[in-house]
Parts: sequence; C-alpha cells; structure tokens
Amino acid sequence: MKKTRQIKQRVNIPVLMATKTMKDYLASIPTEEADQLKAAADTLAVARHSGADKRVGYLLSAYHHITSIQALLQADIEILLDNWSLYLKGIRPALTSVQQSNDKFFTAMRGLFGNNDEEAKKRDDYYRRDVDSLFAKFMRWEGLPQTWRPGQSQRTENVKAGEEEKEETLIIENDYEWAKVGAINTPDPNTPNECFCVAKMNNNETVSMSEKPYKTISAARAAATIKAKAEQGETFIIYKRTDYWHFVPLEYKTIAHESEV
Repeated sequence: MKKTRQIKQRVNIPVLMATKTMKDYLASIPTEEADQLKAAADTLAVARHSGADKRVGYLLSAYHHITSIQALLQADIEILLDNWSLYLKGIRPALTSVQQSNDKFFTAMRGLFGNNDEEAKKRDDYYRRDVDSLFAKFMRWEGLPQTWRPGQSQRTENVKAGEEEKEETLIIENDYEWAKVGAINTPDPNTPNECFCVAKMNNNETVSMSEKPYKTISAARAAATIKAKAEQGETFIIYKRTDYWHFVPLEYKTIAHESEV
C-alpha cells in the first residue's frame, strides 16, 4: 500500500490578543510605535514597551521575600508547637497546605531566574541578606523579639531617639505603629545652612521637604501645626539643617482625624 505524506499547512495565528488595558496603552502612545507593536502581534512586546513586565518582576521578587518571612515564622511556630505539645485545631493542616504552596512557588521562582551557578550564588547571597533585613524590620514593626526563651519578655521595647551616642533619630508613634526616622542629606543651595524645615512624611518611608526655610524652631513648629491641622492624620517632621546638606529630625506634629478622637 502506497504511503502518503501528510503535509501540514502552517497557519499564522495572531499572538496579540489585546486586553482592554493593553488597548488603552496602545492608544496612549505615539501612533508609529503603536502600529509597530500591533504589527508584531506579540503581547510580551507590548508588556515590555509599557514596563509592565518589569513591574511584575519586581512584585514577584517582593512576594518572594514575603513568603520567605512567612516560612521563617512558620518554622518557629511549628517548633514551639512540638516542643510544648500544643494543639490548635486545624492549624497543622493549614500550615502544611501553606508550606506545600510555598514550595511550588519557590521552585517556580528559581526556574524563572535561571540556574547559572555563579549568578545563582550571587543572587542567593543578596536574597538571604534581603530576607534577614526584612525579617528584622518586620519583627520590629510587630513589636516582637526575633528569638525568645521561656521567661523572656514577649514584646520588645520601642527604641528611643538619640539612645546611642551621636545617633540622629526621631521616633514617630501613633495608636497603630511607630517609625524610626533618621537624618537625611539633601543639597539645596537656596536654603540657608542653619535653619529649620518642615517635611511631610509619605507612606513609602520618604519625606517631601517644604521649600520654605524657617529661622527659628518656633516658626517651624507653628508651620507644622498649621499643616497638620489642614491635613489631619498626616505627619509633619521638623528638621534642623546643620550644614549645607545635612538635615536632622527634631520633632513631629500630627493631628488625628476628628472621627478618631
């Protein structure tokens, strides 16, 4: 019987299946660039052009750090449960399920970043340092000691400003959390070397320094109070400029929302 060869016809299937977000982005960029991306029919090309792929990468890295902190906490919990024969209904199965999910995520992340020996070693070193640093910050935020032994305090005491010699810090505290604010270096030729400035504390651990300098701390306090009243719930820090570039935090002003008082 004569064999026949089957010829498979190659069909070009459009790869670009744009979502509404992608269509809105393509409509917002120059027509020439948008036409090139449409002609490429590649969703990844659009994502790269917008920077969405890098955003996903950074968020995945942050999520990787969080799951690592979670793994450290889980290990500590399980050791305590075993050592002290504690039984909490439903906790063990839930922890096991979380661990299994984390293992899958860790494997996926390692495959995503590649396995080049030299690069992997360098990446793992940075990763471990990041996790250690984040873990310390997280436990400090929670007010918990990183390690604990029977009889020791369950909570940590908040550090105080200037506790260490020459430490230029300010502790900002409200009913929910506290933050340790340090000195900053911000060259500004338009500001006198010896003066006071008021800065608004942002949610991302940065500050927005006001352009107006004040000759006395009394004037700075008055300005901070006015700003705090106008933006209830926000925190305004008074900095003293000690030289051309160095700002030291002295005190802060915040006024709770009326509904919180």
